[in-house]
Order: sequence, then structure tokens, then C-alpha cells
Amino acid sequence: MYFQRSFIHLTKELVMQNFVWKTVLTGILWGIWPLMMTKSGLKGIPSTFIFTGVMFAVALPLFVFGNMKNAFAGTNLTLAIAAGILGIVGTLLFNEMLADAPGNKVTLLIVLMIITETVVPAVYYAYNNGFPLKRMIGFALAGLSAAFLTL
Repeated sequence: MYFQRSFIHLTKELVMQNFVWKTVLTGILWGIWPLMMTKSGLKGIPSTFIFTGVMFAVALPLFVFGNMKNAFAGTNLTLAIAAGILGIVGTLLFNEMLADAPGNKVTLLIVLMIITETVVPAVYYAYNNGFPLKRMIGFALAGLSAAFLTL
């Protein structure tokens, strides 16, 4: 019995480590791409066009040749399309911000965007699961850090 509990704990820990390294790698890549895009000289809509075009070119073969037989079974395509629209509008706004922001403020604006992006699902989660004191303190600190970043 002890071995079984240990094995389950180890399995959960390895799965979490898998999530953690993917999360960290995603953060690194998403932190680098806007800096590289800014340095490329592309700004605004042309930047968004290249970004989404390359994303489509990479994702299409993964979709076509991957195991996607039942990818849309049981899904809400209307909600997925709405999410795609929100995503592209956010990407357009983000790239416009990169185009218009002074170079010395870009990093701070990216951090502000990430804090805001983090708070939205956290509020949704808290709304559905309650507002413990630790979570309320976290929201307050995130808001305070965002306010300080805009000074």
C-alpha cells in the first residue's frame, strides 16, 4: 500500500514538473519573441501578419499529420472562434503597443500586460472557487505592482 501511494505521489510530482518546465519555457519564449520582433523593425499589423503567418505554417502540419481525428468532437466551435477573435485582437493591440511605445518602456509594458493577463483567469477562478484571504492579498499585490510599473 505504501509503495502504491508513493508511486502515485511520484507520478503526480513528475506530471507537475512536466507542467512547470513547459510553463517556464513558454514564459521564456513569449518573453523573447516581442523583443526580437521589435528588434526586427517590423511594427504593428505587419508584425502581427508575420507572427500569425509563421504560427499557422508551423501549426498546420502538426494539425494535419497529428492525431486530430476527433479534435472537434464535443467542442463548442462558436466559443473557440470567439476565443480566436479575442486572441488576434489582443495580438494586434500588443503589436501596436510595441510599435508605439518608447523603447525604454517596452519591457515594463510587457510585464504590465502579463500581470493583467494573469489576473483575469485568477479572478475567474476565484469567482468560481471562492475568495480566500491569500487570494485577495495576491490580487491586491498584483494590482499594486501593476500600478507601480506604470509610474
